[in-house]
Amino acid sequence: MIRNVVARAGAMVVGLAGLGCGSGPAVRAAADAGGDDQCSQLHRAISRWQGDSTEFMQCGPDVTGLLELTPLGYHQLVARRRFSSPYDLWTVSASGGLPDAPTITPTLEGGLTAGVVFLPGPTPHVLIYDPLDDAWRYAATIQSPGPGQNWFDSPLMGTWSPDSFHTGRPGPAGHELLGLEDAQLLDRDLGDGSTRVWQIVQNGNKVTAEKVTALAGDPRDELARGHRVVPLGGGRLLEWQPSACPGAAPSAVRECASYRVWPYSLDATVVHPAVGSQPLVMGVRSDIGAGDDILADDTTLYVWTRASGRLRSVPLDPTAADPFPPQGQAWPGDVARQQLVSKDWDPPTTSPAIKHLVVILQDGRSFDSYFGQYCQSPFPSIDDGPNCDGDNTPPRLCCEQMHAAVAGAGACAPIGPLTEAKPPHTDPSCMKWKMANGEMSRFAVPNPDDTTCGDPLDFACAGPDLTAGTPTDYWDLLASSALADNFFQTYAYADEKEQGPFSTMPPTQNLLYLETARFADTAALDDTPLLSKYLAHVQIPWAIYGGTKNLPAAAFYNPGAFYDPDWYPYRYLAVELDRDIALGTLPSVALVVPDPSDEATSEAPGHPVGPGIAFVKQLQNEIVNSPIYGANTLVLLTYVTAGGYYDHVPPPAPPDLAVDGTSSDRGKTGLVYYGPRVPLLAFSPFARKNQVSHVRLELTSITRFIEWNWQRDNNLKGGFSEARRYRDTIVHNLGSLIDPHAAQIEVPNLTE
Repeated sequence: MIRNVVARAGAMVVGLAGLGCGSGPAVRAAADAGGDDQCSQLHRAISRWQGDSTEFMQCGPDVTGLLELTPLGYHQLVARRRFSSPYDLWTVSASGGLPDAPTITPTLEGGLTAGVVFLPGPTPHVLIYDPLDDAWRYAATIQSPGPGQNWFDSPLMGTWSPDSFHTGRPGPAGHELLGLEDAQLLDRDLGDGSTRVWQIVQNGNKVTAEKVTALAGDPRDELARGHRVVPLGGGRLLEWQPSACPGAAPSAVRECASYRVWPYSLDATVVHPAVGSQPLVMGVRSDIGAGDDILADDTTLYVWTRASGRLRSVPLDPTAADPFPPQGQAWPGDVARQQLVSKDWDPPTTSPAIKHLVVILQDGRSFDSYFGQYCQSPFPSIDDGPNCDGDNTPPRLCCEQMHAAVAGAGACAPIGPLTEAKPPHTDPSCMKWKMANGEMSRFAVPNPDDTTCGDPLDFACAGPDLTAGTPTDYWDLLASSALADNFFQTYAYADEKEQGPFSTMPPTQNLLYLETARFADTAALDDTPLLSKYLAHVQIPWAIYGGTKNLPAAAFYNPGAFYDPDWYPYRYLAVELDRDIALGTLPSVALVVPDPSDEATSEAPGHPVGPGIAFVKQLQNEIVNSPIYGANTLVLLTYVTAGGYYDHVPPPAPPDLAVDGTSSDRGKTGLVYYGPRVPLLAFSPFARKNQVSHVRLELTSITRFIEWNWQRDNNLKGGFSEARRYRDTIVHNLGSLIDPHAAQIEVPNLTE
């Protein structure tokens, strides 16, 4: 599955050749003929998901080549390509042999996002589910299905209750379900490793899933994302991870696998976690690595090597603590078939070096409030040299300094207890007052109609006299980083009439088009393209790491998750981010969005900024020093809004009405104005070190970069009117911040 391959070393790169778009005659003819260019299940489903008028609007073959192998009991394995059909059924002999060719079985209806769980027993069953749906199917497997006959029989329908899972979804997205004996499921939350047990109860033609409350387990690292868990039967679970083993020479490192076998008990007469706290056995296998998957049914343990199609097997001894044969001993079954080859998926990128992007989205700080006193160039001109004139030690980069005084305030108020005790007002009418039609002249002047709007403390700044843990810490990072001094808050304000029925929600949301792009009402999703949908086209995993307040809202407004039954893109920052970095399960595109009220991670107004800045620095250091991500990850820091703080640079003119969301058929009209400047920093190793970019940028410039690097520069398209454009078509890319040599690209290839 994707969850097992996104971070594997040495993964094969699969190109995007042939991933076409359109509904022209050639595409339709190929699809009708069932040729190589036919639309995959994935692209047909996403096209319907986006509301395209024909399923061939977004067309192309499955590019991943991913195969999934699932045991069914009776020594049978079903092999299913992630997004193609039909399925192959392999019957393994008692000695571990395989036939020359599989039995071809029909496609599983709804198999695009299906999770298939094997439940052992005298009559083996499978549970078939969609992680984003409350419906599931429960069926007995067939011992010897013939050609064209499915591998399960007479499925019964069941549904999860509304409170079954805590992911904001009706189904088990973000959870992995593991089949145990007696029609029971071990449910592990991939985010924190907590566990529950479900009992499948069949009564005639009715089937339900009942929670076994006595067997709930607290969060634990061994059962969280990044650890692979395989039921072995006999009250045993195999938990394992790929790891690195020393070779013959000190510098020689080779793949291996560390593993532990944990006991479990399904005795519900005593309240206890189902999974025991002490392993039965632990060890390291030198013959298993990151390119392998371990599978098991009620009789056999399998090790499948995806790149070669090799399948090794050993009978399971229910009395043995260790399920593996002795180290160095041949496996009883050891065969290979070309039909079992599955290419690992390394998402293709335009930059050979930048494989991951982490965007830290803080909130509520203007450029001047952080860097206005760092910048030394006299207003209003900027020297063209790398450093400004002046006796600065060390010399500072050249950017335009803020005004020394403004109307209503003789000097800026140092960021500190006074400014944090009275955060600025930022409602739309107040922002209009402060910005004064682009004059930026009333931030410190109280509005006669609302004296809470406009205050001398809104004219705030970080100064060189502040102590450690302040925004001046970012000044020190510029020696190895790049700073944008022409990066603007995407939205200045929105009229109240544009907020729709959710008048208490923020009038605008724009998380790089992963979320709603302009309006905070769900109807706007009908005609707003989401980057998450386009990333799904080419199997680019993404995730938002948020707080306990903003993450449920993000999950509610975005209807689409990643197309993998065990992948869930909404993850809790405090629980999952550090673990994902350590275990190699960070997605290709990651947004880190602290709750504004979280003093430990957020720089938002209303509390000291020191802890939030320390969080950013620690996260940046953690990624840079990661053996998995340090050499292939671009880290960006920016701010969704300026927080109502002063900035002296007038925002640019808004895009015309045809850009980003004026949709007369939905009754939403009017220009979408830019807001004040906010900082944008790009950190090493891919930043242009010790430089300031003066290129005009905005939040959607990051979207443009994602499209450039992972989607071959394909822009978002409107679902209702192809004539409509979006900001990703008019903004600059991030080339002015990125070192082309470190990114291994030619400068013209990354539009500045």
